[in-house]
Amino acid sequence: MADVKLGNVRVLGVGHLGIAIAAYFNGDTLTSGLDYNPESVMECKVDNALQMKEFDGGFGTAVSDLLGRERKTILDNFSASIVFIVAQAEGRFQEAIIPPLLKILRSTGAFMGFFPIIPIGADRKRELEKVQKFRGDLDMLEFVDSEYLLSDSKNQRILDINDRYYKHIWQKVVSIARVVDNSTALGISLHDIKMLTNLYGPVKVSSFTYPFVNFSIAERDLFEEVNKLPREKIKRIYMVLEIGSDVDSNDVILFVKKVKNRLGNIDFRQGFIHTQGEFGLIILSFGSF
Repeated sequence: MADVKLGNVRVLGVGHLGIAIAAYFNGDTLTSGLDYNPESVMECKVDNALQMKEFDGGFGTAVSDLLGRERKTILDNFSASIVFIVAQAEGRFQEAIIPPLLKILRSTGAFMGFFPIIPIGADRKRELEKVQKFRGDLDMLEFVDSEYLLSDSKNQRILDINDRYYKHIWQKVVSIARVVDNSTALGISLHDIKMLTNLYGPVKVSSFTYPFVNFSIAERDLFEEVNKLPREKIKRIYMVLEIGSDVDSNDVILFVKKVKNRLGNIDFRQGFIHTQGEFGLIILSFGSF
């Protein structure tokens, strides 16, 4: 992971936990932090951080006005063509700051992704409802369930949980960045992606990497992800294959045809990223999920 440098991507941590996770991306992406607490701003190693000293626990217009006064500072410190916000879903500061913050950053034309961290024991339905209020300002939304990550972390110590957050989020971050970096070859630009998210809502992103070429496993993984979504709500799927020169072209053709046939009437597009031998799969699903 450390060998991949994404200069067009910024990971912005909001609140103490968000900044702590953003610090894991240092060296991979641009990293930033935003909090009212001076300790989290000073202690975590991100490229830059701002302390919202004037935050008094309010919501709505007061917070929007506060960020409006700091608009230039926010844009100077947090702008990038692709911005991912990471924050614990619960918390008065995060709930108040993130909606107006999204509007400011999205006004630049940036791709905006949000990773809300759901604590163990939290009311997941309530957290989903809170985010629904501003999902129209998001190009990508991925809930990170702490309980699921820990349950799935066999023989992992609890102290590694922030690293688990990082690895889970990194897969989504690098997938979007690779699609954008290869937009000419793929025939889908950042503008195209944002146009589709404006129409349908936040994109669902899945990715898989394999130590060897196996189209049967790739097909299984692809449809496990697709089947998690209501078929009637899927408007378009982009499948990006990451393939090296040792992959047989006939196998690629057969695989793409099988996927297209299984998807039926869903608008299906495909593209290819040529690698130095790695084999992988990136799936972008657009729809009103």
